Amino acid sequence: MTLPGGRAARILHTGSYDGLADTHRRLLRWLGDQGAAPGPVMWESYLTEPLPGGDQDGTKTLVTWPLAE
Repeated sequence: MTLPGGRAARILHTGSYDGLADTHRRLLRWLGDQGAAPGPVMWESYLTEPLPGGDQDGTKTLVTWPLAE
């Protein structure tokens, strides 16, 4: 898969993966407030991996959403 280039919005999510959907909504709401539209493809970069059975409070996930042209 080739990721698109160009302008993108990013947000750092810290905590459990269970909260990622809220982070996505926050980013989309922010884009709308800026008058920008999200592109069709987004991705997540897992900066830390939670250990099985471990504390996920410090897990960091970078969400990147390119802007529509």
